[in-house]
Amino acid sequence: MPAQRGAAEGSLGEDGWVSVGSVTRVFGVRGAVKVRGVDPEMFVPGRDVIAVAADGTRRPLHVSAVRKAARHLVVEFAGINDPEVARQLRGASLMVQRSDLPQLPAGVFRAADLVGLTVCDNRLGELGTVRRIVHYPAADMLCVGDRGVLIPFMRAYRVRVDLPARRIEVELPPGFEDLL
Repeated sequence: MPAQRGAAEGSLGEDGWVSVGSVTRVFGVRGAVKVRGVDPEMFVPGRDVIAVAADGTRRPLHVSAVRKAARHLVVEFAGINDPEVARQLRGASLMVQRSDLPQLPAGVFRAADLVGLTVCDNRLGELGTVRRIVHYPAADMLCVGDRGVLIPFMRAYRVRVDLPARRIEVELPPGFEDLL
């Protein structure tokens, strides 16, 4: 029951736009950029995305080329052929329309769908709201509540997601309440 890697935090924008990655830095001298926190299927030549800067500035982009690198993708956008121009994209969240996203198999969820859901434990009650998803090699973690308590998103904790009810039910082991 993995959380599909969407964005680092899996944010959902207004009007049905979903973050599928972020630009980390310029790559090379031709204006390509490194992109992290993505499902590689989201970045294919021909895809249109919106780059949203930290200040809210939006810039439409058209993916012209993509290649995989060690822990990221190297993405080239049409019309960006200069590293100085590409540098302006650093830190931008890359958004796509939710309707453009492929259908996921049953039991697999996008991080953007989980953020904002209320997490409840059958013994401890309501634990808080999912603030973001943190992706670790061993498991995805729900970052819950104001204190950012990490709850493993794993079958061992009997995680049940009810999207229509905006609720995630878990069964945490005894002693977990000491972390809250």
